[in-house]
Amino acid sequence: MGDFVGKSFAFSANPSLEYFSTKSTDKRQVTRGGSFNPGFGYQKEKGNTRYVPKQSSDAFIGGNAAVNIKAFTGLRFIETGYVVGARTGWGKVNYADTFLHKSNNKEASLELTFGIGTGRLENLTDAQMAFHILNDLQNQKLLTKDFSPAEMAGLAKTITNINNTRLFDYRRKRRFELQQIDSFLQKSGLVDAYSINYFTTLTDNWLYAFNPYRVQGKQKYIQLKPRISYWNEKSEVTNNNVFISEKSIYYTIIAELIAGIDDKKAVSITRQFNKGFSVATFYDYLRTKNYSNGADNTFINDGWTSSISGYLEWGYFPNTRTNVFANIKTRFSYDYSDQVAYNVTNLGFDANYFIGYNTRLIVSEGLSLNTPIGNGSGYKTYLNNRFSIGIEHFFR
Repeated sequence: MGDFVGKSFAFSANPSLEYFSTKSTDKRQVTRGGSFNPGFGYQKEKGNTRYVPKQSSDAFIGGNAAVNIKAFTGLRFIETGYVVGARTGWGKVNYADTFLHKSNNKEASLELTFGIGTGRLENLTDAQMAFHILNDLQNQKLLTKDFSPAEMAGLAKTITNINNTRLFDYRRKRRFELQQIDSFLQKSGLVDAYSINYFTTLTDNWLYAFNPYRVQGKQKYIQLKPRISYWNEKSEVTNNNVFISEKSIYYTIIAELIAGIDDKKAVSITRQFNKGFSVATFYDYLRTKNYSNGADNTFINDGWTSSISGYLEWGYFPNTRTNVFANIKTRFSYDYSDQVAYNVTNLGFDANYFIGYNTRLIVSEGLSLNTPIGNGSGYKTYLNNRFSIGIEHFFR
């Protein structure tokens, strides 16, 4: 076999648009999120071997939406929520002039959450912003006195009220927000004079400081999570004028029962420590139907699995420009069908560094170890490592 001589060209784009919001009152906590993820890739090769794809392309469009609602009576709560997602993709690979492989797939999923519990996780993001504003003003000697914990709590409540006020006119909204903060500072006697320094400091923190989502508190919960998913994959292969068509349809139904404890602690304004523990059991039903050139086969797999999980998380926020996160998560599971136990342990690290007012550098490292305990078919020890560097931009 001779040496391969050739050249290649490749291009890919995978943008992501994400949304997150949270609202908290004495009676309700509501969290909403979603994402839209299109992607495209193209590669072209020129060479002297048929084993390298001459040309390939793929594209996909996907997204998801999630809502979680907790209704409180004192410290007891009822929890409901859902996560819905959908994705479709296309692909084409041409290995040689006589070999062409086309594929497309569609998938959709829906997960519901029903739960009860006791305790409360309070959102500290607004308190964190209040501290940033007051601390920055104090460092620049723009306050008339040192601020007290009660005054910081009062500004945090003002910020919460601002975030819970809906205004559709963007310019009016920004004016309203800054006017409300300024009004609180005046009424509290924390400012008695204006300067360009005062307004730029206020605006810089309110509009541009990175203010990570943080919570404080403990909760105990029991959740039932039913999930259904659908996957449809179709492929067409043309090889020397021979046409082969294949199609697979997967249906998955999962019902999971979870009981757990979360303990999240803001050690200080710059440090966060979270820990948690849970036990779960779930039933998994998978139905697969394969079609190949007119013939079809159906396979059904189902079974029960139980697990014990725990996690530790650390956050470090030295200033409004930089965030550092680290975590370790482990899960011990037992598959009753295969009669095998296994452990999955994940180590994660993420760092965000300020580049511009709406742009930051993201460095991420993830290590995952999957280890079977005992002998079981289909379970092998493997180690995955994921490292990435990217740019994240906020549209405000």
